[in-house]
Amino acid sequence: MENVRRAMDAGMELNRRGYAALVPHCTHFMDETDSLGWQAWIEVSLAWVAASHAVLRLPGESKGADAEVAVAERLGLPVLADVPSLVAAVPRQSPDPAAGHPGHLALLREMADLHVRKAADHGAENDPLANMRAAAASGVAPDLAAWIRAKDKVHRIDRFCKTGSLINEGVVDSFMDLSACSLLALVLFRERLAAAESAREKRLPGG
Repeated sequence: MENVRRAMDAGMELNRRGYAALVPHCTHFMDETDSLGWQAWIEVSLAWVAASHAVLRLPGESKGADAEVAVAERLGLPVLADVPSLVAAVPRQSPDPAAGHPGHLALLREMADLHVRKAADHGAENDPLANMRAAAASGVAPDLAAWIRAKDKVHRIDRFCKTGSLINEGVVDSFMDLSACSLLALVLFRERLAAAESAREKRLPGG
């Protein structure tokens, strides 16, 4: 309980300074009433890391905190060891409508983390999009393969709109996968355009 108290004190100090601090240790009290299990709470915590501007890693051994730090480092988020260091390194974030919707920006960071994790399973050592490029062996351009996968998500979301439920995958996951596949299709489409332009220039006189 001592580590929970220290984390809560640090979170309250940040909140007093005008930050919007989330203390994942507080799930300890929620879990006492209805236990979801350690892994489930870690997944909740990591989703919040992806929506954050920084992570405060207090001293002490913690597998959960180590996992949060690993995600923060993959996303390029600063990891600080105490409240003064965080305050000095990370300016307080004031709501600014001109800066975009905070929920949208948080989802973009969450999608970045999702892409990194999925690339570890579906990509190759030197190519995180190896699974998409493999479609070329069947005569399908990789960007079109990505878009076909996106259309699968569109059909799944359409089904949810008609029936109000999905059996094998939630609508939230479908929205995230649709967005991710659309961006991957754009990345691969631009690569194809760049390759075509390079080939055209080589064919020109003097190329």
